[in-house]
Amino acid sequence: MPHDRFYAPLFSETDSTISLKGNEAHHLAHVMRKGCGHTVEVINGKGLLATAKIVTIEKESSLLEIQDLIEGKKSPKFLTLAMGFLKQPHLELAIEKCTELGVDEFFLFPAARSEKKELSDHNLKRLEGIIISASKQCGRLYFPKVFIKKTLNECLEKDTLTFFGHLSGKETLSSKKEALQQAQKITFFIGPESGWAAAEVEQLVKSAIPISLNNNILRAETAAIATAVLLSQNY
Repeated sequence: MPHDRFYAPLFSETDSTISLKGNEAHHLAHVMRKGCGHTVEVINGKGLLATAKIVTIEKESSLLEIQDLIEGKKSPKFLTLAMGFLKQPHLELAIEKCTELGVDEFFLFPAARSEKKELSDHNLKRLEGIIISASKQCGRLYFPKVFIKKTLNECLEKDTLTFFGHLSGKETLSSKKEALQQAQKITFFIGPESGWAAAEVEQLVKSAIPISLNNNILRAETAAIATAVLLSQNY
């Protein structure tokens, strides 16, 4: 885990200083107990990593002076995980672990059997915080993005190798390794806790390959994490 790393979304490569505010400023001063003159790392979630010295600490903000700046290399591969809405604790677990495992983008949508049909602003704010925390913990410089889609159909895109998890799948991700390594973009669909409805399977098989993730029946959040692990090994 990177030590002394903080998040400031607004700084860019042209800036000489960084302002930390809100939770990050509180964490700097009151949790990590850093003081003026200390050096820390700051990321913006868009690829930049700054080494910066603390100049001032105010009640609700801190000012840091950039001493060194690195731009992370972006992978040519891109992984989208499309998930039917899960119960919030299950969704949060999936988002956290899949962020750590390198998923680049999340599409969330109300599947036919999703118990939840929408996410509140509070729910989305919690997911944003989880992504920030998980990205800082695992050392990611590019944060994944979350997009809320109205339907499964809105998640289907062209120019991407598409799969979906289903017990009927005859293929595994290992068996598709050659295709995975040639693809630049991959989208994998995970159903909600109660699984896919028949109409959704019918829709998915027109443009996606059914994949068996395990011989056992997996919980939706376990399936999401297993997908991220298997793709990291074969993609």
